Amino acid sequence: MDVAPLSPEDVDAVVTRIARRLRDDARRNHLVAPALDRATTTDALRAAASSVWVARRGGVVVGHLYGAVLGDGADRAAWVGPDGSSCDDSETLASLYAVAGREWINAGATRHVAWALDGAAHHAPWLELGFARSSVRASRRLTGQRARPLPVGYRWRHGGIDHLDAAVMLGREIDRVQALGPSFLLDAGEESLRTNLADTLDDPETIHHLVEYGGDVVAQAIIFPLDPRRGSFDDSWHLSTVAVAREHQHRGIATALVDHALADARARGGQIMETSWRVTNRDAQRFWLHYGFRPTYVRLQRRVGSD
Repeated sequence: MDVAPLSPEDVDAVVTRIARRLRDDARRNHLVAPALDRATTTDALRAAASSVWVARRGGVVVGHLYGAVLGDGADRAAWVGPDGSSCDDSETLASLYAVAGREWINAGATRHVAWALDGAAHHAPWLELGFARSSVRASRRLTGQRARPLPVGYRWRHGGIDHLDAAVMLGREIDRVQALGPSFLLDAGEESLRTNLADTLDDPETIHHLVEYGGDVVAQAIIFPLDPRRGSFDDSWHLSTVAVAREHQHRGIATALVDHALADARARGGQIMETSWRVTNRDAQRFWLHYGFRPTYVRLQRRVGSD
């Protein structure tokens, strides 16, 4: 097997492989979009040619691998999207990763992340390379929405950047839960949480749903329309940061809040809602699956370095 950077004569073959990969994913999972703009994909591959690796066997392209290196410092990572790999077998992926992974490390990315279609058969080649399942992307169609009411005494309101302190307080509740076993997620710190939430709430497309009780904010959910991306349908929205203050949990507030947020996205033209959760957060997984979300892609990742 020969592994080399993408050459101009290989571009059409790789685009065809990506298109087939997305069609196969969509055939297996109806919540995955099969659409691919070949012209845009061709231009993107040509622009990133030096970072796209191609495997050939007998002169025939049998796989490709591309990871976008993003971030700084400890956050610097190589990201392989749903269209970032197309390998006929695990041996091809291993050969490609042996070369591409070294390039990522040389670029300062010791965290490697790949999105694979949900299902053990799709994860297995990555698991053999030392990756582990990290989080799940899941979707549901915005149809047949129920609008369950809030308990007596609670009321809706819209938030925004002026409610940053409340958003951080509720975000800390998510961090508290995920610090417990089996997640054991180390706390990134309030400053990082505040910065990320400020960036999100300052975006004019972000809709910040709040629940109040006695004048205090006790729950939140954030929704926003997704930019086009591989595997997602047009008019897809994202739901995140769903949290209820500890003393107000187990009263049906989270379910009513999600009802309200999804109905709002539908009213704004949304057709699909996406969310995500860490695979070790068993409570979150039970909640989202019970609500009707179905996994589409799983994020796998590994840290490179000494054990």
